[in-house]
Amino acid sequence: MKIEYYSFGKITVDGETYKHDIIITNSVKEWATSDHHHVTIKDIFEIVNNKPEIFIIGKGAYGAVSVDKEVVDYLKNKKIDVIIYKTADACKKFNELKEKGKKVFGLFHLTC
Repeated sequence: MKIEYYSFGKITVDGETYKHDIIITNSVKEWATSDHHHVTIKDIFEIVNNKPEIFIIGKGAYGAVSVDKEVVDYLKNKKIDVIIYKTADACKKFNELKEKGKKVFGLFHLTC
């Protein structure tokens, strides 16, 4: 998978454009949570079962999303590297790591 385009409120992955927050694993799906400005264990639990090497969190265009310390600790405990950037930088890093053949999953907040 490749992130082809990101701008405030819009992301294109493998030719498909999304206008809602997404999770990328082996597929792309909507990040279904009641609070899109806060990442909790509940948001990543299913992702961890697929055993990525690296998990990237895009915190929004301005970095408004907070990530529970518990999330970072949990991923590290599972031997999964964690990268947390504003979404534009997270998209670039996701693509770089994919090009290197890494098993990378991510959660991307598209707005603030």
